[in-house]
Amino acid sequence: MRTKLMLLATMIAFGTSALWAQSVSGTVSDASDGSGLPGVAVLVDGTNVGVMTDMDGKYSLNASSGDVLVYSFVGYNTVRREAGDGPNNVSLKSGVALDEVVITALGVSREKKSLGYSVQELGNDDFTRARSENIVRSLSGKIAGVQVTSGTSIGSSSKVLLRGASSITGDNQPLFVVDGVPMDNSDYSGYGTQRSTGGYDYGNAISDINPDDIASVSVLKGPAAAALYGSRASNGAIVITTKTGEGHRASGKSGLGISVSSGVAYNNVYVLPNYQNAYGGGAGTAWVDTIDGEFIPDYGYDGSWGPKLDGTMVRHWDSWDEGSANYGEVRPWSASDSDVERTISKLV
Repeated sequence: MRTKLMLLATMIAFGTSALWAQSVSGTVSDASDGSGLPGVAVLVDGTNVGVMTDMDGKYSLNASSGDVLVYSFVGYNTVRREAGDGPNNVSLKSGVALDEVVITALGVSREKKSLGYSVQELGNDDFTRARSENIVRSLSGKIAGVQVTSGTSIGSSSKVLLRGASSITGDNQPLFVVDGVPMDNSDYSGYGTQRSTGGYDYGNAISDINPDDIASVSVLKGPAAAALYGSRASNGAIVITTKTGEGHRASGKSGLGISVSSGVAYNNVYVLPNYQNAYGGGAGTAWVDTIDGEFIPDYGYDGSWGPKLDGTMVRHWDSWDEGSANYGEVRPWSASDSDVERTISKLV
C-alpha cells in the first residue's frame, strides 16, 4: 500500500511539473543597432539549464513559469528577466569594461587584478594632451607615489623617484624599459650642475622619446619589479610600450597611417638677481701683479671681489694671445655693457 502511494505522489509531481513547464523562445539583439547577437548565454537562474543563441540571435529552451532567465555576453551588460508567455526578446548594451590588462615585462600582458604588486598604467593621451618636452615630467601628478624633480631650462634633465629614496649614496631612480629593452636615464650634466654650483645641464636619455610614439606606460612600484628585470629594478620600473600601427590596421584602414603635430614653447625670465657693476673679477681689491707698469687682474678667480671698476688701464686676458688682434693692448678696467639684463632686452 505504501509503495502504491509513493508511486502515485511521484506521478502527480511529475504531471504538475510537466503541466507548468513550457518552451521559452526569443531573440537577443544589440541595443545600438538591433542586430541579432550570436553566442549569447541564456541560462535559467539557479539551474544548469541553458542554451546559446544562434547566428541570428535566436534561442529556445524549456523553463517553468516564474523562472528567471539570465542573458550574458562578453563586453555587454548582463540582463535578468522573468520568463513570460510570449516571445522573450532582450536587448543588450555594449561598452561594459573588461578586466584591465597591463604590460609587465618583455611584452607580457597580465590581468591587473592577478598581480601581486602595485602597478599603474597611463595611455597616450596622458602624454599628448598637455605635452612636455620630457616625458618624465608628464608623470608628475598622474601616478601615486611618484616624485618628479626637473630643471627649469628647456631640455634640462628630470629625475623620478617611486615611493621615495631607498639609498643615501646610490641611484634611486627606477629602471626605464622601452619595448623590452632596459634604458639608462642618467643625466649628462656635470658634477657642479648636480650640486647647483655651475655648469650645464644637457638633459637625460629618456627625454629623447617622442610622446606621440607612446602607446602605454606601466609603472611597477617597489622591489617586486626586480623579479622581472633584476637588481637594476630594485627601485621600481617604468615600462614604456610604443605604437606598432596595429590600431590603424584594426580599424580596417589600408596604407600607411601618418599623424602630424607641432608646437612651439617660449621661456621668459621672470626674476633676475641683482647684479653689481662696481667691482671686477678677483679675490681681493689688489692687483695680482704689474708688468712694465701695467696692472694685471686675477684672471683665474671666478668671482667679482676684485679691484674697483674705476677705469684704470690694465692688461685684459685676451691681450696675452699673440694671435689676437688685441695682443699687447691695455684697456680700461670698467663694467661691461653686455650683462644679462642688457642682453635679454636686446633679444626681446
